[in-house]
Amino acid sequence: MFALTAQQAMEVDRRTIQEVGLPGLVLMENAGRAVVRLIETAFATHLGRGVAVVAGRGNNGGDGLVVARTLASRGVAVRVVSLGKRTQARGDAAVQWSLLQHVAADQIEVIEVDAAVDLPRAAAAISQAGVCVDALFGTGLERPIEGLAAGVVALLNDAAAPVIAVDIASGVHGSTGHVLGCAVRAAVTVCAGALKRGALIHPGAAHCGRLHVAEIGFPPSLIESVCDGVEVTTPTAIGSWLPARELTAHKRSVGRVSIVAGAAGMAGAAVIVTRAALRAGAGLATLAHPRSIGGFPEGLLPEALTRRVDDDGEGAFGASSLQGLVEATSGADAVAVGPGVGRSLATLQVLAALIDVIEVPMVVDADGLRALPLASTSRPDRVLTPHANEMAVLMGEAVEAVVRGPVEVARACARRHGCVVVLKGHRTVVAAPDGRVRINVTGNPGMASGGMGDALTGVIASLLAQGVATFEAAVAGVFAHGHAGDRLAARRARVGWLASDVADEMPHAFDDIRTRPLELGAVTMI
Repeated sequence: MFALTAQQAMEVDRRTIQEVGLPGLVLMENAGRAVVRLIETAFATHLGRGVAVVAGRGNNGGDGLVVARTLASRGVAVRVVSLGKRTQARGDAAVQWSLLQHVAADQIEVIEVDAAVDLPRAAAAISQAGVCVDALFGTGLERPIEGLAAGVVALLNDAAAPVIAVDIASGVHGSTGHVLGCAVRAAVTVCAGALKRGALIHPGAAHCGRLHVAEIGFPPSLIESVCDGVEVTTPTAIGSWLPARELTAHKRSVGRVSIVAGAAGMAGAAVIVTRAALRAGAGLATLAHPRSIGGFPEGLLPEALTRRVDDDGEGAFGASSLQGLVEATSGADAVAVGPGVGRSLATLQVLAALIDVIEVPMVVDADGLRALPLASTSRPDRVLTPHANEMAVLMGEAVEAVVRGPVEVARACARRHGCVVVLKGHRTVVAAPDGRVRINVTGNPGMASGGMGDALTGVIASLLAQGVATFEAAVAGVFAHGHAGDRLAARRARVGWLASDVADEMPHAFDDIRTRPLELGAVTMI
């Protein structure tokens, strides 16, 4: 499912009208009616209190007027709050005002907000409604919302009723997700024709709520031709990547993972990544850990093989560890390197040497990422899994720059290092060196807990070992890992569960992806 920038979305709209010949009014009608379908399906019990449609002067406002006219024709009490006088509407929105006047003028109360004195009436209409529709500004907004418009946004944000945004929450930049002065906080956003990238990226994602994509007439081939390779991860695609297990399968035929992890005080990371690799389907997992941390990992991992490797005597890998690490990773189908290993120069040097000699797909995570500058090789079958702080170090950027431009930074990092990059966050971004990008839409705040990244490393390494291609393994691992967290949040509690719980949930997460993909994730088609 492609995710368009604001400019790309406007180009699709223009070409659909000019080249395909589908009039803008038809697109507007389709968009508005899609919002009505969503309201009638998801918020039917709220309609008894009526609907307040808050409309701007442009095409987004025109979409909202279609919503108002359609609902009124079905007997719903509708009020329209117009930002500015209706005579100030432009283009197709002006036509929609004319239609409303001729078809439903006696059914719809219109409140024009042209000065601060008009805000109390608007506030009353919004506060009394059972559903509010945000049709103020669309994806073309480029300047901050201020003045009277900011006052109307504040009224929507104070509403007790759910707010449904048309195309994107007003005030969210359609490309970057940045908030332009202020922004509506919607419960649901109905994206017209295609996803808008700003609705997926923090902080825009928090303002747009759950996303629904409505087909309004844009040719799919046109959307694909305009998009620059950025898509949302869909479970239907992931299901086709997951390997089927043969009746004759045995533990060595379904993936052998070697894990290089742990140090004194951080052995838990080694346990979590190994546990997750097994729970994600690997047949065998071998954990190589520093000898001096003792038997702690073995006692918690009865199903895994372990290899105690010579270390620096204080529980960390050092110069004497290389031979043992090479032997421990020999014969593996995939390797995971880095969780909880520490950051001493000796440790990073031995990890860099190991990274250079490993010739199978590999995940490099956590402290292992700091060894990359010391390594001399680059391979396309590596997956790097930094969070924002680690990405800032890798790219020599400020953390704020990473957070503000995750798609661009992840793509640049993938090209620089010639491998797949997983930039972890609220909307994790997976980027390939060839420019492909996938934005993830699973996961929840309950996953803000120690060890979650270690579990993800184990899941991706497991998929690599099972023969899933590098980019696909990263995308599928991120989606399934987030969905496991969503299952826990729905079944247990919003917070308080652990990374090991996510690891143990992985078999069920993968079963969901295989058997009920259309129900998963935070984006659906309507």
